[in-house]
Amino acid sequence: MPGSYAGRDVPLSRRGKHAGARLPRPAPAGGAGAEVGADSARDQVIKLIAEGRSSREIARDLHIALKTVEGHRANILGKLGMRDRVELTRYAMRAGLIEP
Repeated sequence: MPGSYAGRDVPLSRRGKHAGARLPRPAPAGGAGAEVGADSARDQVIKLIAEGRSSREIARDLHIALKTVEGHRANILGKLGMRDRVELTRYAMRAGLIEP
């Protein structure tokens, strides 16, 4: 059935000059390459948090939404089993993301 993600069918466009055309599949969330430690937006967020930047400053510097920064922070802390920015800063130093 077109438009069904359960069967992994690719949705069809229903409007405009591309009516009936196949649309690209959305990228899988949290798939390969989404791990902490890869050179990613998450590493950039870790580094900036560890440097003492606010979520608003990080969002501005990385040109991403504030909610995205907050989501990255929550996911990082949860994945690493940490509670706060202090633990994250220690991790960033051990991982070589920032200098002591």
